Amino acid sequence: MKRSLVTSDAVGHHFGLRRCGQLAAGVMVALTAACGSAPSAPATSPGIAPTAPPARSRSANEPYEATVKEGNQRSLRDVALPFARYIVAMHARIHPLFEDAMTAFEVHAEAPRSAGDLVTVIEMALDPADGRLARLGVVRASRVTAFDVVVLNAVNHAQPFGKAPDGIVSADGKVYLHWEFHRDRNDACTSRNAYPYLLTAAH
Repeated sequence: MKRSLVTSDAVGHHFGLRRCGQLAAGVMVALTAACGSAPSAPATSPGIAPTAPPARSRSANEPYEATVKEGNQRSLRDVALPFARYIVAMHARIHPLFEDAMTAFEVHAEAPRSAGDLVTVIEMALDPADGRLARLGVVRASRVTAFDVVVLNAVNHAQPFGKAPDGIVSADGKVYLHWEFHRDRNDACTSRNAYPYLLTAAH
C-alpha cells in the first residue's frame, strides 16, 4: 500500500522492531529527491550478506547479523531533520550507480523477467568522520543473489558519504541505516525507503 508518511510504529513493524526510526522517515518524505513513488512495506525475515564490502557474488550468501535489533534504538525526534538531509546526500551518490548497475543487470537477464518484485534490504554502519562503510550486509535478501550483489556493490562504490552530523551518531560511534532497494523502477533506491536508527548501547 502506498503511503506519504512513515511513522515510528510503521517502521518498527516493517523490521520486526518496536519504536525505532521515529519521525525521521516521515520527514524524509518531504525532503527527498526520490527515485519513484512511495515505498512498499518490507517483510520481516532474517538476512544474509557479507560483513565487508562484497567482491564476488558468492559473498552475498555469507551470514550477516544485523546490529539494529529490537529494543536497542532511541527516538530520532531531535535529529530527524539532519538525518534526513544526510540520507538525501547519500541517495545522490547511490542513485546513479544503482541505475547503471540495474541497466547491466537487465541487459544480461540475470533474473527471470517475471521476477519484477525483487526487494533487498541492507544494513549500513558508517564511520561518521567521512561516511565510509564500517559494515555492510543484507538483512532481507531477495530470492536472486545477483540482485543482492547489485545492491551491495552500488552502495559500496558510492562511499564515502561525507562527514555525518554529530547528532545522528549512535552510542558505538557509528551511523546506522536500513535501506530497501527494489528491482521495480518506481521504487528503485528511493531515499523514502531508507530507515535511520540511533542505537542506545555499543554492541
